[in-house]
Amino acid sequence: MAWTSLPNAGFTPGEPVTQAQGLALRDNPQAIAERGTGAPIVQVPKVDYYTSGTTWAIPSEVTAFSVVIVGGGGGGGDFGSGNDGADTTFTYDGVTLTAGKGGGGGGASGNAGSAGTATNGDLNLAGIQGSNAENQRIYAPEGMKNYGFGGRGSGGGGPGGSAGAVIMRFDVNAAAPNPTFVVGAGGSGGDNGKGGIIIITY
Repeated sequence: MAWTSLPNAGFTPGEPVTQAQGLALRDNPQAIAERGTGAPIVQVPKVDYYTSGTTWAIPSEVTAFSVVIVGGGGGGGDFGSGNDGADTTFTYDGVTLTAGKGGGGGGASGNAGSAGTATNGDLNLAGIQGSNAENQRIYAPEGMKNYGFGGRGSGGGGPGGSAGAVIMRFDVNAAAPNPTFVVGAGGSGGDNGKGGIIIITY
């Protein structure tokens, strides 16, 4: 449903409401609920999830947003070393957030993959060095617990490290281009690392 602007100047004291004004008064609540173009945002936050892609188009009515990014976890070692995951990056208004990749596990059980780093956010959370028990993320929002994990070692190989995570809130700058991003893939190995994710709330 489209939003219809109703400026105060359009209402004359003592005069009846026009048909167009009446229809707008009827339909505008639905436009608000549906986040129609131009409608004020007054409902619960909307959340977008990205496991691929390169850009996010900021809706015209949004004045601020929060982002969580998680890198790709390292692959677990097998009879050889697992591969590193890949960094997840998010760039907006001259700031680049980086959730660092988890390192791949080595070819021996004691050679755990390194923890991913995290930079430039309001909150930067390093990953966890590989563990055969369970590669838990430090930051794992409900339902998102399968992203950024390192793979468990197999065949005597070491486990991969989990990736870093970054949390940041941005005020929208109308002069800045839309955010761009790269979502890090998980590293391959005897047990593949889990890929990264970007979570945008607005």
